[in-house]
Amino acid sequence: MQATFVATLNQMISLFIIMILGYIIKKYNTVNDKFDNCTSQLLSNVIMPALTFQTFYNNLRVDTLKSNGVILVVGIIVILSSYFVAQFLAKPFGGRDRYQRNIYAYSFATGNFGYMGYAVTGAVLGEQALANMM
Repeated sequence: MQATFVATLNQMISLFIIMILGYIIKKYNTVNDKFDNCTSQLLSNVIMPALTFQTFYNNLRVDTLKSNGVILVVGIIVILSSYFVAQFLAKPFGGRDRYQRNIYAYSFATGNFGYMGYAVTGAVLGEQALANMM
């Protein structure tokens, strides 16, 4: 248990160092808004799908689906439910602006687990745990 705690702590310290570095870089105007947008798009459209594909490619097997079938069904139900609840909640928060409603819907439907949670889970618990999480 102590080894898991130390491994998790090391990953969290690394993430905080990266966040502090990003804050300093942004504060001194080393990067601009175009860089921010490009980095976000790269993360959302290339890096996260590549991580998902690699994890499934290495771990998705028939026996894995059989042993985790209930988790898979519950996960699908939760994701679909959160999508519909997010669409409902986004209307009062986003108002008439469709762009704002989409931002709220995305924020309500997906947490921040994709950006930090996947990285920490994969680094601390390994690729099989990451596959179970996804």
